[in-house]
Amino acid sequence: MAFDPTVIESVAIAEQVTLRQSLHMISVFDSMDANESTPVIDAYFRNVSESLTVTEQTAVFLKQLFINVNEVVAMSEWANPNVQVLARAVLFLYNNLLDSATLTGSSAATGFPATNLTNPFRTKIWRTSGATTGVANLVIDHGAAKSVTCVALTGYSWTSAPAILNLEFNDTDSWGSPAHSETLTWYSSPTANGNKAVIIKIFGSQSYRFNRLSVIYSPGGVPTDWDLGRIFIGTYFEPTYSYSPNWSGEYMDESMGMQTIGGQEHFDEIEQYREFGILFKVDSQSQWESFQTMFLSGGIHKDLFVALDYEEEPDEMTIYGKLVRLPGMANFAPYGYNANFNLKESR
Repeated sequence: MAFDPTVIESVAIAEQVTLRQSLHMISVFDSMDANESTPVIDAYFRNVSESLTVTEQTAVFLKQLFINVNEVVAMSEWANPNVQVLARAVLFLYNNLLDSATLTGSSAATGFPATNLTNPFRTKIWRTSGATTGVANLVIDHGAAKSVTCVALTGYSWTSAPAILNLEFNDTDSWGSPAHSETLTWYSSPTANGNKAVIIKIFGSQSYRFNRLSVIYSPGGVPTDWDLGRIFIGTYFEPTYSYSPNWSGEYMDESMGMQTIGGQEHFDEIEQYREFGILFKVDSQSQWESFQTMFLSGGIHKDLFVALDYEEEPDEMTIYGKLVRLPGMANFAPYGYNANFNLKESR
């Protein structure tokens, strides 16, 4: 029976640690000859079965690993003790339906129309005007019913949670009783760690011609106008299993400094941003083609949202930015591909 790495994603998250530890043990088993390894493997498997509460599915998979030691060892990346199993979802939001829709804001300050939301710069804002009641909304007309499974917002000026922050769905531009509504969770921006926050939510597919962002914002009981820089509305791509042995991020500061002869320093301060390097293990041709579709749809010129930890840190770890370069790809046959790319946060 061939080793099937996709089983890692099919078991409960709580059991993935057990699987990862077992994969690491393969390197120990591989250093032994057949006579030595058999009793050690049996003992280890018996210990796992007796000391840990695992499902029958996981137990069978562990036994499969030990039976196919040589085959598993060939996948050294999977057996690496430094491998990180991303138990949380990694989501890519790249095909933004907003950019081809007709936008109608309930109000707009001079020079800050709702159409600014189609500009990729999050600082190119839509600003409401005359919020006498604190109520404002944005109607998005797709021209025909479009499937929507997620929404993301960034570049907003809400310093506290709006009383209402909903994305609504309907067949017509009539909002007395929308067919569907999703309540969005507000996050402070910047975050507690000083990063740009993103409001993001995924949900079951809704297919309607119209969406409406409905907001009531009256901090301290005072109706207040507000800014919004960028919205994503559409569907998301989630790799079959979010498994990455290399996931890194760093802060970049491109401030320019000068020094006088006397040693005095002067800096032209430029806003910092984050850059991430990500390496995915892609287990099938169809999955690799899904990655290619995403990469080729926007190249290095089009912004996208990437949620690196949607379940635990959706605000802090959802990045709005661009690919630094088109990704490299390497085949490690017969097990699949490496998809290696860098993401630069937009300022």
